[in-house]
Amino acid sequence: MTFTRLLIALASGPLVLMLFACASANWICIPEGRYVSARERMTVAVAYKARDIKGLPEKPTPDEIDAFIRDNPGCCSIESGGSFSGWVQLFFELKPHRISASQPNDVAYDSLVFVNECGRKGDAFGTLITFDAMRTLRRSAASKR
Repeated sequence: MTFTRLLIALASGPLVLMLFACASANWICIPEGRYVSARERMTVAVAYKARDIKGLPEKPTPDEIDAFIRDNPGCCSIESGGSFSGWVQLFFELKPHRISASQPNDVAYDSLVFVNECGRKGDAFGTLITFDAMRTLRRSAASKR
């Protein structure tokens, strides 16, 4: 191998890594050769949490998910920076059977669901919040759009 070829080989490794990092940061799914939209990431997150979301069946259709997002402005947002980049934040009312007897009736949920650059669900976690907190958070999320 000539010196020039060696330099090209050494320089191309970090370049390829940088291209993969930029593609992931821009939600380009390299293995599938496609862009994953914010709407698709929200749909994946809502479908995953549907078992907990009041008003949605356990396994909603894409139309039911679209209706939920449309009818609940600010319910879903994408974290675009910092340590939660790639996470979808959801605010929703819990199904009655998901609320324990020790909880007040006005309980909702604030959930973070990780959706990767190819639109696959990863980790998820969340916390109980009041209806008032949910409404405030939804208004804030809707105003950022």
